[in-house]
Amino acid sequence: MDGMDVARGSGGVRRDGVGSEQLLRRLLWLDFASCAAMALILAGAGGVVERVTGLPGGVRIAATAILVAAAAVMALTAMRRPLVVAGVWLVILGNLAWVVASLGLLGAGVLTGAGVALVLVQAVAVAGLAGLEALVLRRVRAV
Repeated sequence: MDGMDVARGSGGVRRDGVGSEQLLRRLLWLDFASCAAMALILAGAGGVVERVTGLPGGVRIAATAILVAAAAVMALTAMRRPLVVAGVWLVILGNLAWVVASLGLLGAGVLTGAGVALVLVQAVAVAGLAGLEALVLRRVRAV
């Protein structure tokens, strides 16, 4: 232990001395980077994205706004020292909500084949990232 432990009851993440908090922080930054990159793509190449994927314009605009907000929450959470458990859970639950919304979009039947592929790949990636964040958070808190 490095003397920087935070009591569980305070909402902080306990450090385990073997890098779990650092790994969780890196996962949050990866999550931030992926959200920011997708928001930039959706905002900067919106017409192309809509034509290639079949994504409706309103959905694209809403998704861009959600991604920007989510990226901000992820960055703020990753910067906190110590990490705040509630913030990490907010990121994880937000990711899971994104996956559910992605599956709903698949069910709407509006996407092209490329759109279906893109939505499936990103939903699997987001679910995997949320799972990793939850796993590492549990490991950090178990100390």
